[in-house]
Amino acid sequence: MIIVNAGIPDSGTDWAEGVFRMIWDHFRVTHCVHRPATHREVEQFFREADPEPNQIVTLQHITPSLIRLAAREDVLPFFCLHDPQAVVPAQMAGCDISYERALQRVTDAYRDLTYVCKMPGIMLLPQEHLRYQPESLVFQMATRLGRVLSLGSVIEITRRMAQRELQSVPNAEEEADCRTLATEIEGVCLRVDEAHSMGTRDCQEKAILTPSQQALIEARFEPLNKLLGFETRPLPA
Repeated sequence: MIIVNAGIPDSGTDWAEGVFRMIWDHFRVTHCVHRPATHREVEQFFREADPEPNQIVTLQHITPSLIRLAAREDVLPFFCLHDPQAVVPAQMAGCDISYERALQRVTDAYRDLTYVCKMPGIMLLPQEHLRYQPESLVFQMATRLGRVLSLGSVIEITRRMAQRELQSVPNAEEEADCRTLATEIEGVCLRVDEAHSMGTRDCQEKAILTPSQQALIEARFEPLNKLLGFETRPLPA
C-alpha cells in the first residue's frame, strides 16, 4: 500500500504524516516514509514505486506518474488544504520569498487540486479540521486505511501528536488540556477555551500584506474560497 500524503505548503502534511505513522504503529504494520522534495524526484519515485512494504509518501508536487498510479487500488491519496489568504503570507515569512513568488507558489499548488480531486478515493484534509476537529479527522483517516481505531486510541494519537507539535512552541503551558494541545498544529497556537482569545500565526503574518495584495489574493482564489468555505478576513487594524 502507498499512502500519498500531498498538500499545499503550510497545510498540515507533517501532522498528517505523523498520524499515519502512529496508526500503522498502533496496528504493528511495518512501514517506511519517503519525502521526495522536487517535481523531478516525485515523478521518478512514482515511476518506480513498489507497493511493498507499506509506504507513506509526503509531497507537494503532483506529477503525471502519480496521477496514473493513483488509479490503483493499493494507492490511497490524501490532500491537505489551507486558506490561501493564510498560506501566502506564511510562505513569505517562513521561506523569505517575495509576495509575487509566494502567490505563484500557492497558485501552482492549488492548480494541482484540479487533478487531485479526480483521484479515486481522494480524502481532503482541511487544516481547519486539524485545528478544531482533530479526533474526528484521525478516526476518518484510519478508516480510510481500512482500520478501525477505538475512541480511546484516537484520543491518544491526537494527544501525542499535539504534544509533539507543542515541543516547538515557546512558552507552552505544561498542563494544557488535550483539546488545547490538539490545536498546536505546525507552529499555529490556538486557545480554544472561552476564557482566552485566539492568537494565530496566520493572523499575525497576514499583517505583512498590504490591502492591495490581500485584495489580489481574494480575487484570484474567490472560486476556491467559495467552494471550500474559506472566509474572507480583513487585515488587522
